[in-house]
Amino acid sequence: MKRLLLILLVAVLTLPFTVTANAASQISFMKGGVRIAEAPLNVKGIYYFQVPTIEKTFGIKFKLDSKKKTATFTLPSNKSVTTDVVVNDKKSYISITKVAEALGFVVPFDKETGAYLILKKLSLKEAEEAYKSAVVEGNIAKVKELLLSGVDVNMKVKGRNVLFDLFPAVKQLGVDRARNMLNFLISKGIDVNAVNGPSFVLAEAVFSQADANLFQLLLKAGADPNKKNQYGITAIDWASSHDEADVVAMLIQYGANVNGNALPWACKEGYTDIVELLVKAGADPNMKDQYGLSVMFHAIERQHPTTVEMLLKNGADPNGSSIVAVEKGNATIIELLLKYGANPDDLLVVAEQMENASIVELLLKHGD
Repeated sequence: MKRLLLILLVAVLTLPFTVTANAASQISFMKGGVRIAEAPLNVKGIYYFQVPTIEKTFGIKFKLDSKKKTATFTLPSNKSVTTDVVVNDKKSYISITKVAEALGFVVPFDKETGAYLILKKLSLKEAEEAYKSAVVEGNIAKVKELLLSGVDVNMKVKGRNVLFDLFPAVKQLGVDRARNMLNFLISKGIDVNAVNGPSFVLAEAVFSQADANLFQLLLKAGADPNKKNQYGITAIDWASSHDEADVVAMLIQYGANVNGNALPWACKEGYTDIVELLVKAGADPNMKDQYGLSVMFHAIERQHPTTVEMLLKNGADPNGSSIVAVEKGNATIIELLLKYGANPDDLLVVAEQMENASIVELLLKHGD
């Protein structure tokens, strides 16, 4: 009996190394967008493929040692790497992750596709360049791949958040593709309040003349409508000076302060529709800028009669800067000021000093 047991023990020890393993039929691996056809072998959570499959996937050759149950391959640097071999059903298997990592790949799991992706591990410089290029090209699939490979969504490319590259590319991309990219980046946690020198994300969107829908995405994602740069300028200030009425309306909807630089700057440029939005949202039509000049002064000095009238309709003082209208000799604006209660006698004194006969005549008519 002892002799029989000894014979059986020797027989077992001389069999090829085997493991209890299951084919992971629901798990797959992809490299370069191509799914590996073979189902991997799952050994305690580690996935193995047959040697020929690994060789074909990575373009390498193994030297097998059946006694040691190992396989050796050579890296491009000529360094040799040895890994364990698992034998199952008389076939040799090697861990795909170990080989991938040795060759400079990462193997993250993509929940959306249900596959492990074999991705090249990039240097910091390579990652920055690839990330920026993918964003400005609207290549969501590439951005997703980079994030899976370990790139941080808030990685700074040349010292700044990639949103500062996305918005200048909106015209080239088109609103739909830009919106899709922005949506994706927001879903991954990009910082919508990032700063770049004197600019910040909402301001960058204004400079790039981004669609109001893009602003809405940013604001819904938590962009601060009252964020200021180091000079105290907000997004609504910039939008008001760039004739972006839709953006101004959007910012007002999300609580932007309308009593900063927005109204003075809109009055300077004569953007009457924006002036209307601001005063109806609570901007003071008699407010003064940081230099003590009223918004009415700016509208009159720049000779914007429709803007002057909008201010007057909303309660602006017709006498505050009326003398400027006489100095400019703008009869249309003077008529508006008189219509809303400007004192013609005060203006007449200035007109006579300037020897402007037509304005004198106009004021005398109103003085009668």
